[in-house]
Amino acid sequence: MKAMIRQEGEVFVIYLRGKVEFDSTEPFRNTVLSHLKNQKVVFNMENLNFVGSNGITPFIETMVELCNSRDSNVHFCNLSSEFQRIFEASSIQALKVFENESVAKSSFYDVFRSSPEMPSLHYSSDRVESAAPVSSIPAEPMLLDESEGVASTPDCTSAIKD
Repeated sequence: MKAMIRQEGEVFVIYLRGKVEFDSTEPFRNTVLSHLKNQKVVFNMENLNFVGSNGITPFIETMVELCNSRDSNVHFCNLSSEFQRIFEASSIQALKVFENESVAKSSFYDVFRSSPEMPSLHYSSDRVESAAPVSSIPAEPMLLDESEGVASTPDCTSAIKD
């Protein structure tokens, strides 16, 4: 198994590929638990293969520990049906699986919540109204795509870290 990390704003996207094997799970576990706790993380598992049970237990234990840690913000996307079943059977308290990476990333920016960083929004099919004065809207605006009902930030790409 190989992992490639890309940071997009405050979200870390982890691209996993290859086979889940026992010899790769310990380095993966150490890196994930020491650097990604309390971060916004999306695991893109589109190119990760499930081959038997060798290595799957430590891999799942790593994900359970990361997801169940305090202030966890972990999302998964592009899961195969095998990984979906394994995660659902695990002890992950709040499994957050999304159809694709774009939806997984945008889900961190929920426009319907009320927080100090973003004003409350009232949604109707005709328009979006801000409950806060314009001066309190964040400098980097959130965009609402009414056709899909999802929020996204302006496109931010960064160099891929190996």
